[in-house]
Amino acid sequence: MVIKHYFQRSLFNNLKNLWLQFQASRRAKSKTPGKVATPPTGYELIFVDYFEEVRKDIWNYGQPWGNFHAEQPWWYWPMRSEARNIIKPTEEGLSIGLKNKPKQFEKANLQEWQKRADMPNEWVSPWAAGLLSTRLAWKYGWFEATIKLPKDKSQWSAFWLAGDRSWPPEIDVFEAYSQADPEDLTLKPNIHWGKAGTWQQGKKDYGAPAIALHDPTDRFIQYAVHWTKDFIRIYFDGYLVQECTNKEALKQNGQPQYIILNHGLKNFENKDLTPIGSSMLVKNVKVYQKI
Repeated sequence: MVIKHYFQRSLFNNLKNLWLQFQASRRAKSKTPGKVATPPTGYELIFVDYFEEVRKDIWNYGQPWGNFHAEQPWWYWPMRSEARNIIKPTEEGLSIGLKNKPKQFEKANLQEWQKRADMPNEWVSPWAAGLLSTRLAWKYGWFEATIKLPKDKSQWSAFWLAGDRSWPPEIDVFEAYSQADPEDLTLKPNIHWGKAGTWQQGKKDYGAPAIALHDPTDRFIQYAVHWTKDFIRIYFDGYLVQECTNKEALKQNGQPQYIILNHGLKNFENKDLTPIGSSMLVKNVKVYQKI
């Protein structure tokens, strides 16, 4: 986190979040057994998927707006027709893969927002990164997924929500990063808001502290967010690890958001960080809303 993030929180909220991070660190060192967090009384299960199949009426392959990001040309998100060996149900759970599967792109065929003056007319994106996004969107509720993270270099796996009408807003339940050591995994929650349609300019971040968690690549762990008009609370392994009460962030996040699951690639320029190829396993996804 950077200094500016602390100034957009109240003193009490800063102290509470620092205490939550400290507690998470103690649990990780002692390998405290995880538990399952449950939504408060009065919430009802309105959506669940155990991934016996990837249903066309529920899930998009790739983002709703496309399968390529202009500033990240080293990867792409395979669509349904080319994702058979990248995203697939298994006995353990839904496997969302990251594979070296080069694909050629032509600038003339991209959406207008993806085109940049400095792009070549043609190029090859070497990595296929599995990404699913729901066709459904919800405003407020309890969102959870049970996930075993991959062991890989330079990974960028995530479970998050994004605005159905514009971007930002965004609620990152977690983003998971590794570098050269696949065992050295950093997990961070975050919240984004700001002027709709902005990318780096105008976008605000709540702050993404590293949350210590033991063995996230060796076991299934529940990750959850409780999102209301008054707060956003994020849970790892059954424990509260971050709380947002910033009024501006909450107001601008007050639109329907869809769910995204992805296993991505953070860095491709350094050859020492080249991934081996791996999969994130998702056992289930659930959404509860207040009755």
